[in-house]
Amino acid sequence: MNKIAIIGAGFAGLTIANLLKQYAQVTVFEKSRGSGGRMATRYAELWEFDHGAPFFTAESHEFKGFLHPLIEQKIISKWDIQFATKNLHANVCPPVFEVQKDYFVGINRMNSIGKYLAKDLNIKYETKITKLECDRHKWRLTDDRLNQYEDFDFVITATPPLQAAEILPEDCSYIHNLKKFNMLPAFSIMLGFNEDITQKQEWNIACLKNSKIDKIIANHTKPFRKTKPSFVVLSTHDWAKFNVDKDKNDIGKEIISELEIIFSKKITPDVAQVHRWLYAEIEQTNKAQPFFIDTAYGIVSCGDWCLGGGVESAFKSGFEVSSYITV
Repeated sequence: MNKIAIIGAGFAGLTIANLLKQYAQVTVFEKSRGSGGRMATRYAELWEFDHGAPFFTAESHEFKGFLHPLIEQKIISKWDIQFATKNLHANVCPPVFEVQKDYFVGINRMNSIGKYLAKDLNIKYETKITKLECDRHKWRLTDDRLNQYEDFDFVITATPPLQAAEILPEDCSYIHNLKKFNMLPAFSIMLGFNEDITQKQEWNIACLKNSKIDKIIANHTKPFRKTKPSFVVLSTHDWAKFNVDKDKNDIGKEIISELEIIFSKKITPDVAQVHRWLYAEIEQTNKAQPFFIDTAYGIVSCGDWCLGGGVESAFKSGFEVSSYITV
């Protein structure tokens, strides 16, 4: 049985590991304390915030099939989202509308999805791989504490492209392709209140135009959530790019000031936290392929960024990798 190393326990890495675990001895290396990548949740007393991917859609037959056990096990649920839009400078807020798509969320929290997918896997958490070496068609991985993991037949990086490029051998056939990708940052501002600041408007997600804010998500309105009013405010990528190094407290103050303009009232959260996602989304390109491979070395790089970003793109990339390996 082949030994396969997967670097990264985000959705792409977890997809591959689950699809390959019957065919190979799979070890996943994850630099963080938990799995799921941007399917993340943060807690603060009586508030909860899905501060990464707030929801996802499923369109392909393969992805719907992959999700079916999670629906049966009550890990995920549909969320009937009602959207509102607001043009900040035009002072126009169109009426609430509902988009006819199937949206999904974790029933308890978004991070419950990653925990479910990781439960039967061999994952080494808080293990940041910093070096890959291939000797006689066998891979040796070294982490940031100089621990080594040896004798892997195949290595898969399921991380952002620039992070993969940092550890790939310099003569890897596709390393220069990865360096051409540009990832865009974003800020997630998590705000908890004792009372609903929306004054019970009939929307779950507000989409902003001409604002430093991209979306406002009423996290507490997701199905089966029992928390106090919890809002996740996502910045635009352009604004985040020009403020990426700014102090998080200043970021929070600027976003709250923007919310005061949007809601025409003073905003005083009981809880306020800011998270910076350095690699939130891939800058769109005209080229898309599900993964990059060096067949001579036996190494693959993949992720949602290969196909434009998002949870289903992460699945498609991982699905194509696992299909290639098992053929």
